[in-house]
Amino acid sequence: MAFEPLKFTKSWENPQDFPTYEPDETQVRADLQLLHEETRLGVNRLIEALNSSGAAAMLPFRPEEGLTAETVQAAILETYRAIQNAAAGQLVDGSIGKEKLTAALLERIYGGRLWLSLDTPDASHNPDRDFPVGQLWLRPAFTVTNLAQESWEVSGCTAEETDNGWLVTADGSQETVTLVQSLDGVGNPGQRCVVSLTALEPDDHLSGLTLYLNGVDYELLSGGGVVETALDQTGSLELLVRGEWPYKEAGAQFRLEKLAVVNADAVEAKLPGYRPLTDWIGLIASLLPFGACRLPQALYLQTEAGRWEQISFEVLPVEHGGTGLQEIGNGQLLYGTGHGFARLEPPVEDGCELQFSNGKPTWKKQEDSYLQWGMLRMKHGTYTGDGANNRTLELPLTPKLLFLRDPSQTYDYQKTVLADGDEDLGWYSYLKNNETYRYWSIVSLSGSTLQFQSGSLGQAAKHFNEAGQRYKWTAIY
Repeated sequence: MAFEPLKFTKSWENPQDFPTYEPDETQVRADLQLLHEETRLGVNRLIEALNSSGAAAMLPFRPEEGLTAETVQAAILETYRAIQNAAAGQLVDGSIGKEKLTAALLERIYGGRLWLSLDTPDASHNPDRDFPVGQLWLRPAFTVTNLAQESWEVSGCTAEETDNGWLVTADGSQETVTLVQSLDGVGNPGQRCVVSLTALEPDDHLSGLTLYLNGVDYELLSGGGVVETALDQTGSLELLVRGEWPYKEAGAQFRLEKLAVVNADAVEAKLPGYRPLTDWIGLIASLLPFGACRLPQALYLQTEAGRWEQISFEVLPVEHGGTGLQEIGNGQLLYGTGHGFARLEPPVEDGCELQFSNGKPTWKKQEDSYLQWGMLRMKHGTYTGDGANNRTLELPLTPKLLFLRDPSQTYDYQKTVLADGDEDLGWYSYLKNNETYRYWSIVSLSGSTLQFQSGSLGQAAKHFNEAGQRYKWTAIY
């Protein structure tokens, strides 16, 4: 059944339907009544349709305010069901799908997603704040870089570098001293930066000490600290420190320490999807002093209400069965200390061996090992004689026995064996005034020193030291 539109079968505008002259009065009256009768019948048919039980299902409806029905009947039923649920104070079991959840709630519970944040959890993150027991929390690895410069542009003073800072000394040329650092293009315009600067040991006469960050002043005379600021329209930051005295005073001093500038927004921009750090000031204060500090990735699990335990480490600590060390270099050894682990540096040169002293492994050179165990070794070498009296020759070792020989001779007197403190004597001759004279020459060993001596003044010490002669030695040491 459907509602039908009202249509007339004839029109007074058509002379064929209704002529302008009709000789029969009855016909005239019938023509005048025709259209009225058709209107009556059409209205009655509409009333009959509206009075039927299915009329509401045919009446159209424009859905608004969350309704989806397109007919009056469907809208009534949809509204009725919503009223029933509200009156019952509960939702029908199994009636809510993920499409009905808000984005924030869906993010928390659908699929068991981890909580991603640059913060680390504490006892305040508990079930009362929608962190159920069993919640996982991932803190990503990120690096905090100190953008501050190592020096200042100064006026009226000097800035001498000290540990973690500078000693500022007024030169007496003016009542005011200034120190400036211009950090150009360190980020995007308006990005948030965290700045740390501490002033120590101010001169008694110092009347003012102020830090200006892009023109905004912060008091330093009381010590300073960590503050937040923003980059200018060029993405730059100017740091200006101004110290003031009531008069020119040469030699007046104060110290600046713990300078740090960190673009916090730039760090967070590199980690989309992670909630931002809630306390940048506290983090920077805990890291000072630093140049670049990398915070490792960490995964936490809430094991009971308000109690979080770290369950994933970039470097597994000793208490969790790891070494606690970032890396082990090529050739290094790892040994336990009883409280953890330590690295044993590799030998600095070939010929070292591993030994133990009081249960601790150490690298020892073979030379030290031979001495420790009393081992004997043998080494060969050569030298060339020069005949000089009282000549000394240092050997590269300290022999226990030293064997000398002249390789050009095969007689017994051209060979000798010396121990520490020994000497060997040989007889030689020379001609003077057609007469032959004899003299002795000795070679002696003292520690690692060979000495050659002549028993005749002006004569060569030839014993194993004849000029130009090459000698061989063999040492047992």
